[in-house]
Amino acid sequence: MTDRSRASGSPLRSALSLAFANCPGLASQNLGVRLLQGALPLLGLVAMQQLVDAVASGLNANDSNQPSADSAVWFALAFAAVIGLLGAGLQAVAAMLGERHARFVADRLAADLAKQSAALDLEQVETPAVRDLMHRASGEAATRPARTIQDLAALVVAVTGLLVMASATAIAAPWLPFLVGLAAIPLALVRRRTAAVRFAWQNERAEAQRRSGYLFGLLLGRPWAKDLRALDLAAPIADRAFALRDELSREQLAMSRRSTRDEAFAHALGALAMFGSFAWLAFAALRGELSLGGLLLHAQAVQRTQNGVRDALLAHASLREHAQFLAPLLEFLAMRPSVGRDPSLGLPAGPVRLVAREVSYAYPGAPAPALRRVDFVIEAGECVLVTGGNGAGKSTLVRLLAGLAAPSSGHILIGPHAASSLSMSKRAERIAAFFQDTAGFELKVRDNLTFGDRGDDTRLRERLERRNVLPLLSGIPLDLEQPLGRSFAGGHELSAGQWRRLLLARTLLRDASLYVLDEPFAFLDAAARHALTQWLDAMHGKATVVLVEHRVPDGIAFDQTISLSHGETPAT
Repeated sequence: MTDRSRASGSPLRSALSLAFANCPGLASQNLGVRLLQGALPLLGLVAMQQLVDAVASGLNANDSNQPSADSAVWFALAFAAVIGLLGAGLQAVAAMLGERHARFVADRLAADLAKQSAALDLEQVETPAVRDLMHRASGEAATRPARTIQDLAALVVAVTGLLVMASATAIAAPWLPFLVGLAAIPLALVRRRTAAVRFAWQNERAEAQRRSGYLFGLLLGRPWAKDLRALDLAAPIADRAFALRDELSREQLAMSRRSTRDEAFAHALGALAMFGSFAWLAFAALRGELSLGGLLLHAQAVQRTQNGVRDALLAHASLREHAQFLAPLLEFLAMRPSVGRDPSLGLPAGPVRLVAREVSYAYPGAPAPALRRVDFVIEAGECVLVTGGNGAGKSTLVRLLAGLAAPSSGHILIGPHAASSLSMSKRAERIAAFFQDTAGFELKVRDNLTFGDRGDDTRLRERLERRNVLPLLSGIPLDLEQPLGRSFAGGHELSAGQWRRLLLARTLLRDASLYVLDEPFAFLDAAARHALTQWLDAMHGKATVVLVEHRVPDGIAFDQTISLSHGETPAT
């Protein structure tokens, strides 16, 4: 389901397209079985009419006609049994096809959601409005597509059954199907209004729901466990989390009370219409206009006509609701990266030249830019130090040099191309970045060094040695199959410094043209600092290296130093 055109057009049509995209055969089979399910109940009513009339005839028969009456009863029973078995078989097939169909759609949609999340620019996924959209999209992706398919199937069954039953009801009185149908409309209108109210609430309270999830995540997540306990913050955070959750729950319960009250009134109208119809049919039978079997058939047809109208309207209302709630998901899947990138552009092997001219950058929604009119030139193969105090703009510059964002004004050229014009894959081939807050995977050692590489372990170890990064892995398991962390069974826990060294080794292991390293010496012991210094010496002239630190590291000869102060480079 990678065709993002499904996000265009009416929301209902877009939602229904989810049921058919990439699996038209399965969808058609599912709907075909549902059509048979919708038509089958009339045959069941006919079978019951025959049985009741056969029994009534047998009660009135004399001895000579008794064998014929018995045969009619047995035939009616056999006919009813066949219809019952056929209905059970269709139900089983429909359940199997529905489950397969819903699972297929949900899995493909989850894959699309994950790919889209990975394809968007960092600047986009850090924007609160986009994060709200992602929250709503991921929340609906888990269950809403399956419910859409279920309600689409319910609509097919309801409409088919309605047409069949209304035709049977109209035989007794043409006005009957209209009466019972009109009485079912208020319930559908109530459900439709309830869905609109819930959707508006979801829109208005998306950030509050996301904040509630964040607070509970603080309590349950490992990264904050030590701080919460050391500073005794768990209880106040829990209180705030539960207070916000209670507020949201009270609002939802208020909506539920209103919808329950309105639905009760709508159900009462439907019941009045149905029992009025039963009364008319009963007196028609007393007048001899209907047999007992005919009374049973038409009474059941009246009830099922009303149920059909109600079920069809409710299924349609549910589909409209699903379309509303799937709109954020479809909108998210239709997003494009904010920065235009050319997949044909790439960087050559070997060191590259960097040029920054009048570079300014402001984070979305920030009151002031983080960088202002930054200028510098770094020649190919140079090792350059970028220094500055807290808030000077160093990490923002790292983001721009890594190509994760485009300057608000000015430009940064890496070789012949703007850093932000490179596609994600082309950028990752030649640019290796290490961030202050870089994060490890609580997966295998191999996954942390080179995710997804199933190459020979011996060659990977040779590569680690050739790239002079083995000293950084001292004390870290070199069993590449060893899981790390304590989130899963059998994991080996690393200290903060060991995680830092492992992830630094991951960056230095790449055969890049440009290395951008943000505070790589932080949390390193003396042996690791020495190993990194040796690696920098070995890479001089072989690649361009930009090293970001608060202060000048000892023992490293830099070709130049760029100082940042309040987001600016000194005037020259």
